[in-house]
Amino acid sequence: MEANKIDNPIAHGPTGTSETMGKLFEALAKAQTNIVAPMFDKEAKIPMKRGGMFKFRYASLNAVQAALKSPLSENGICYLQFPTSKGSVVSIETIVGHSSGEWISRVFTLTAASSDVKDIGGCITYGKRYAIAAIFNLTPDEDADSTQVSQAYTGSEDQKRWLNDKLKEIGVQKDDMADFHKRLLAQKLPASDASLMALVEEGRKK
Repeated sequence: MEANKIDNPIAHGPTGTSETMGKLFEALAKAQTNIVAPMFDKEAKIPMKRGGMFKFRYASLNAVQAALKSPLSENGICYLQFPTSKGSVVSIETIVGHSSGEWISRVFTLTAASSDVKDIGGCITYGKRYAIAAIFNLTPDEDADSTQVSQAYTGSEDQKRWLNDKLKEIGVQKDDMADFHKRLLAQKLPASDASLMALVEEGRKK
């Protein structure tokens, strides 16, 4: 049976769409005119080895959800998120549906610091926030740098410069910078201050 002919999207698995998507896209186009950027309601602080704090603001999962609630519901759109884990690998399936029955499903996979329940729980919250923000084209972090670096980290020259500059700010030695580059790529994280904070915190737990 073809994936787009399956009636139950949850049974379908990691990715897929309904047989038609015209009404869903029409509703999304209308909803996007009323979606505003989420509030940066949280502040993260990372102590720097040379003294002082590296600070940035970001939108929590609650803030991202609040920004989407009214525009989506007014246009008959909903979304569902289903987290699963295997060891330290966490997958978030996000299904966006329309009252017509049309839907689209995609999966975001990332790796927690460990298989401990607290690390898995934090990773799920982190993944849900980034997945839903990406789907609806929202920016969940405050980034004063080039807009290119807030996209998924692919190791472009702009992203490498951004990463090295940030690592210098928090006192990471030059010899250790390549490890952060590899971890961002391996975990498929966005190139953002929040991702960097997550890696720093992960390193402290080891």
